[in-house]
Amino acid sequence: MGAQQKTQRVLGDGPMEANPEPESPSACDRLMEEVFERGNLRQALKRVKANKGAPGVDGRRFRHYRRTCVSIGRR
Repeated sequence: MGAQQKTQRVLGDGPMEANPEPESPSACDRLMEEVFERGNLRQALKRVKANKGAPGVDGRRFRHYRRTCVSIGRR
């Protein structure tokens, strides 16, 4: 399955609507904890090594996220 197909599967074919209610800080914290979960970090590190440290699609290098990784790792 190509990247475009995966994106369509996740986002759907229709227009996206913004959620009118602000996201709670705890929901954001849970999302970040999931993103920085140990298994996800291992997989991401393999990609970083394979890409020889090139920044991701957001243009940020891993060092941008290092502080968050350390903070979540202490919990």
